[in-house]
Amino acid sequence: NVTLVQGDGAGFASRIGGAGRIRIASNLPYGDWQRIVLAILAAPQEIVSCTLMIQEDVFERLRAKPGTRAYGPLAAIVQATCELKKVRRAGKGLFLPVPRVESVVFDLRRPAPVPDAAALERRLRELFAHRRKKSAAAGGRRVETLEPRELLALSRAPLTNV
Repeated sequence: NVTLVQGDGAGFASRIGGAGRIRIASNLPYGDWQRIVLAILAAPQEIVSCTLMIQEDVFERLRAKPGTRAYGPLAAIVQATCELKKVRRAGKGLFLPVPRVESVVFDLRRPAPVPDAAALERRLRELFAHRRKKSAAAGGRRVETLEPRELLALSRAPLTNV
């Protein structure tokens, strides 16, 4: 009852077609992790479980709090639409050759697809381009201080006078 899909991680949804419930387990590549996470968020299929491994600093960025330097567009999307749970740290000693960085295994629970997650991320990136400045689009507040759900609501409004 298992179909193993091998290929570009961001293209998995099109490769499995109308498959019902799916489980994802992946070691995300550092250079392409954002594109793959956005594809997971937007996939129309029911994702029963999603266990991922990524560099520890990237995981910390995904769970960064508003107002911190690490908080950004993808952190806002993931936090507003999913649950993140750290499963364990995967130390350097588990790999050959030994990498220079630590990794983290985590569960990503996505209750529902995030329609056009990539476009949403681009829109939030426009807002975050004016970090540390008060924004008319954010009601005179600094964008990076807004809670994730508030940022997603804001991203649906026209971006004038950012």
